[in-house]
Amino acid sequence: MTFNTSYDHVILGGGIVGAWCFERLSGQGRVMLLEQGRLGSGVTGFSGGIIRAAHGDREATRAAALGMEAYERLIRDAGAALRFVNSGYLHFAESAVLSGIAALMGELGREAQVIGADQLGRFGQLDVRAQEAIWEPDAGYLNGAEVLGCLIGQGVRKGGQFIDGLGAVGLRVSDSAVVGVETGQGL
Repeated sequence: MTFNTSYDHVILGGGIVGAWCFERLSGQGRVMLLEQGRLGSGVTGFSGGIIRAAHGDREATRAAALGMEAYERLIRDAGAALRFVNSGYLHFAESAVLSGIAALMGELGREAQVIGADQLGRFGQLDVRAQEAIWEPDAGYLNGAEVLGCLIGQGVRKGGQFIDGLGAVGLRVSDSAVVGVETGQGL
């Protein structure tokens, strides 16, 4: 396959990062996404993407809260195309860590509360010795393949080109800039 069109952006790999970049960059120049396999056949497509903010440190919690906002926008924009399953999430850690992360989540506008051992019983038989956990009621999961399909579909509607079943085997570089992608079937 030979591409006669030049592209402003060529993205290699249609996992969650590649698909999100494709969706964001499409409509801002000529964009092509190459996926070596079939869309949704990799790790992202097989995962049940857990959407949560609580993590063991402040930076990861901040990043995850931003990620949750991005997913919430995607779900809102996609309408019925994405099914978010609200399951909540329990995060276990040392008491000092739990209270700090719960406070940070409050600052970030994410609902979370530290619950004690007496309240952990409401989640059924948990084989843990924890005395406390953070309960994050707005957490849940999405089907990874559905998320990829949604992002790729939005990128294509914005004018991006998606090609699956075609992987890159090399890049052509000139003056520190990529000037071509070798696919094994042409450029």
